[in-house]
Amino acid sequence: MLAAISKGGRIKVRDTSRPVPGPGDVIVKIQAAGICETDVHMTLNPGDPSRESVMGHEWSGVVESTSCGLEAGARVIGEGMVGCGSCPMCRGGRPNLCDSYMEIGFSLPGAYAEYLGVPAANIHRLPREMSFEEGAMVEPTAVACHALELSGMEGGDSVAILGPGPIGLLALQVARAKGAGSIALTGTRENRLEMGRALGADMTVNVKCEDPVKTIRSEISGGPDVVLDAAGTASSFDQATRIAAKGGNIVLVGAWDSVTWSPGITIVKELQIRGSLASPGAWPLAIDLIRRGRVDVKSLITHRFPLPEIASAFDLVERRADGVVKAVIFP
Repeated sequence: MLAAISKGGRIKVRDTSRPVPGPGDVIVKIQAAGICETDVHMTLNPGDPSRESVMGHEWSGVVESTSCGLEAGARVIGEGMVGCGSCPMCRGGRPNLCDSYMEIGFSLPGAYAEYLGVPAANIHRLPREMSFEEGAMVEPTAVACHALELSGMEGGDSVAILGPGPIGLLALQVARAKGAGSIALTGTRENRLEMGRALGADMTVNVKCEDPVKTIRSEISGGPDVVLDAAGTASSFDQATRIAAKGGNIVLVGAWDSVTWSPGITIVKELQIRGSLASPGAWPLAIDLIRRGRVDVKSLITHRFPLPEIASAFDLVERRADGVVKAVIFP
């Protein structure tokens, strides 16, 4: 089969062996795979330049073979989280915090390939109303759902989302669907802020032109109840602590720069700061929101590439060129 191999700061497509199913595994023929900026960063900046890997954790496909009761040809999507299944975290529904945690597309082979092996327990059926490219967007939507669940957001709460990338734009829609009050979105790229307004943001702030702290707190009295930092920079973390209301909740979901931080503001405002990793328990909600049209994932897909052109797709995403928001690969 063809697969895109990340190694030594480059990604190349070549022939490789099909996955061999283990007990309880499903072999899926991939139909669509979303490109995550994390994949691009890790490919271009490898920790171990000699290591080969097949990345890709946002995918949809059809069942090729299985011994687990799923019929061949079934339309499916799947969670990437693989834990031991027996530790307290796994038993509590948090395999992302298992000491033996592995993830498809990172420590396990991923979906930038024609075929993928997946534990049957991770599989969800893709509703007939949803296209394969919409199916590939369930994983990032579930990430947004999990982050907002951790935030404790309730109906009527005001929300600020820092970073208008795919996760930020999806979180915006999930927050709206969950009954958020005012929603503010910040970023540096005007095309994405414009998309955010179309998707339901009450206000947007281009941080190159305005002070997001002053602007948001002047519109949302006392500051937003919830701040979701999907930008993952030192400046966005600082902004999150200063934007948030007293007693507010901050959730960190971006890829992180190092920060120099004094916790004083967190103490005097009694802020709660939580990290958010992956998407345990969030997939049924994500599927339902997309299926019912409460979250529009199609508008985020701006570019489509066949698998042999994945290097061009990575280059586009890395340069953030041509108005790209989300690129999808079709093996």
